[in-house]
Amino acid sequence: MSTFSPTLTKLKLHIATHINIKPFMCSICGWRANLRWYIQCHAKKRHPNQNFEVLQLSHEEAEQ
Repeated sequence: MSTFSPTLTKLKLHIATHINIKPFMCSICGWRANLRWYIQCHAKKRHPNQNFEVLQLSHEEAEQ
């Protein structure tokens, strides 16, 4: 089965999900994800009424 990615950015995001690269991190608890949006949803559910930031990790940190 092949997957179609219309842009290079979407292709990179798609590949990142398969190779476990998680460049975004919750500033409150350290939970990591491959998409910024996942961190935003996580923080709203897990840390309501708290100020948070979506931290972007370096490529090396994201691979750990």
